[in-house]
Order: sequence, then C-alpha cells, then structure tokens
Amino acid sequence: MSETEDEKLLKEAKELPWDVRLFHKNWKVRNDANIDLAALCNSITDPEDPRLCEFGLFFKNTIADSNPSVQERALDALIAYLKVADADSAERYAKEVCDVIAAKCLTGRPRTVEKLQMVFMLLIELESVDVVLCLSDETPEVRDAAFASLEAMDKWVGAGPSEESLEKLDDVRWKNFPEMNDYSRGTVCTSSESYIYQDVSVTFQNSGGRNNNMLGLNLASIRILNELKLLRKDRLMNCSADRVSENIFHWKARIMGDPDSPYAGGEFLVDIHFPLNYPFVPPKVAFETKVFHPNIDITGDIYLGILEQWNWSPAVTMTEVLRSICTLLRNPDPAYFFVPKIAEMYNTERSKYEKTARSWTLMYAMG
Repeated sequence: MSETEDEKLLKEAKELPWDVRLFHKNWKVRNDANIDLAALCNSITDPEDPRLCEFGLFFKNTIADSNPSVQERALDALIAYLKVADADSAERYAKEVCDVIAAKCLTGRPRTVEKLQMVFMLLIELESVDVVLCLSDETPEVRDAAFASLEAMDKWVGAGPSEESLEKLDDVRWKNFPEMNDYSRGTVCTSSESYIYQDVSVTFQNSGGRNNNMLGLNLASIRILNELKLLRKDRLMNCSADRVSENIFHWKARIMGDPDSPYAGGEFLVDIHFPLNYPFVPPKVAFETKVFHPNIDITGDIYLGILEQWNWSPAVTMTEVLRSICTLLRNPDPAYFFVPKIAEMYNTERSKYEKTARSWTLMYAMG
C-alpha cells in the first residue's frame, strides 16, 4: 500500500530537528512532534539529562499553539517533562510557562483544565511555589486553580506558601468565588457549570466560618470526576471501573484475566478508595477477589511501585494505575514481591505456581 501524502510528510518530518518539527507550518507535524516529545521525556530517567535543557526552551511557545489538538499534545509533553525535570530546571522556565498558560491556555475545555491542574501540581512539587502564587494574584482563573493546589500542598506535604499568603488568597477567593464554597447537603460546586456534582458521601463539620478541608475536597472531587470521564473515553482493554453508587471517592474496577496467563477467564474485582487529599496522596487499591499472586497478599493488598507514597506523583492518573495493575496481574514484578512463599514458588516451581494460580482463578474468579 502506497503512503498517503500526510503519512509521507510525517515520516519525513521525523528527521527534522525538534525546533523545526515543533513549529512546523503543518499542524499534523506539530501534533506528531509533541507526541514524540512526550514519549521521549517519559523515557528519560536522569533529571540532569542535557536534552532537558533543550526541551525546556520550547514549552513557552508550544503550549500557546492556536490549534486545540496540538495544544493538548504540547501540555502532555510539558507534563512528561516536569515529571522528570529537577527543581532548577522547573524554576528556570516556570515563570514564562505560567504566563503563557494565563494568556493562551484558559480555554475552559475540561481536558485542558485537568492538564493545567497537573502542571500546577508538578510545579509546586518542584518547589516553584512563588511563581504560581505570583501568577494567581494576577489572573482570576489561575488564582482559583492555584489556590486549591497551593492550599492542599501546604496542608498535606508542607511545601506551600506562608500562612500570610494563604490568608490573602483565601480572602480573595472567598469574595470572588462564593459558589465554590457552597457545600450544603453534600454538594460540591465549582465556578464552571461543567463541574457541579451532587450527593458526595463525605461529611464535614462546618462551624459557620471557612472550612479549609472543603477546598481539598473540591480539588479531589474535580480531579476524580475528570479521571472517570477520561477512563470511560479511553476504554482500557480487559479493564473497566466506575464509582460505587453516587460516592465518587469509592470506585470498583473489574479486570479480566489475560488469556495467556493462569488468570484467563477470571473476573477480578478491585476496590478503590480515594483519600480526601487526593491527588497528593495515592488511592487505596485492593483486590476484592482472592488471587494467587506474589505481588498481592491474602487480604488483597497490592504492592505496586507507583502506588507507594514515596514514589507517588499527583500527575499519575487512574488510567495509568489500572493499566499498571493489569500488567502486574499478567506479569508479576520481582522488584515488589509481597508474599514470600508465593514468590519462592514463582521463582523455583513455575508450573506449580501456575497450576495453583489457575485453581484459585477457577474457585474465586469464575463463580
């Protein structure tokens, strides 16, 4: 089959330097370049990799792209970059990136809003708090998102701004965004009509004044609902998840055993509880269905690297978490073996391990 003109153009463009591809006149080339840049950043593990210095210079222009699809891919690349960058690199480019966000990225598109939240979280995680705080004073839309991120970061990981700065932002927000603080009858609201969610099964005592815990609840609620939308759209193979009843902080996932594994044909239920300070703290994830596996104990607890507090990042999505669990079920991870006896059997008596895992699947996951 002969190549189409677009396919030929994209193939030839891959040979071009980054600064040419990312700012090419053809939007498809720019889109493809940002996808490749995100993949490359995700593959880098050393924050001192010299390529990161080159990439950091691009984002003030790439995230300002007038094409919505290209802008989304550019934000993906920026998030991938911030995941691996060190604090010095982030601080070097944070001001100009945040200025562009304020000028070009506040479109109201739900996916863009979620990605901007991730950018703020990563900048704060990389100690660029002052830049985000300064910007939040100038732009109301950014101020709202920045406030929630800063307040939650200050409360839960101790990396936020001073109490004086928080009080100042609190006064501004309370005055200009009163609808954000309407939590009567369990309602969670934001200033956008796209995010009005009812019947959240979480109760706080409100003394009549400002309740800072509610701000964390609001941030978590928006993030969780956005993730649920994205998960439904992405449709992972052999895996699905949804909230339990109307409680967005409690999900149930169903994972189908891989056909080429001892778990073939089994349906495994996974219980997911989100903490109120999510996404700054990882969700609690456990198998409800009994499974014979070296990384999963008898109570269903999973030892998965990205879910450990020391390794968790607010930028990790539930799509990534569920995909990692599916991979772990299919391919046990020796680096995180959790059950010594099963691990020993897996390493020394693989056929016995597979036979036992299969019998458990038939007994517990195929009823």
